[in-house]
Amino acid sequence: MGTEDTNRAIEAAHAAFNSYKKTSARQRAQWLRKWSDLCLENSQDLALILSLENGKTLAEAQGEVKYAASFLDWFAGEAERVYGDVIPSANLGQRILTFKQPLGVAA
Repeated sequence: MGTEDTNRAIEAAHAAFNSYKKTSARQRAQWLRKWSDLCLENSQDLALILSLENGKTLAEAQGEVKYAASFLDWFAGEAERVYGDVIPSANLGQRILTFKQPLGVAA
């Protein structure tokens, strides 16, 4: 991958981010769960690719696909737990509210 390919990938990520940042945490979690489901549905094919690329046994590669899918499920749960914080203020009767939002593409 050269500089031109890298720049195109960064530009595409920036373009996608503009719509992605408007999605809810629940929608993002659903996407991650769908990705996990697709990995499991296609685990035989993915395992074969891993086996051919890395010389792993099919059994080991299938385990790796299932393990990867479990991470996607875990992060889907985390995506739904994006909570803000309420912090007591030094000023009586006031509170400070923090919230989390996507920052953008890191390159």
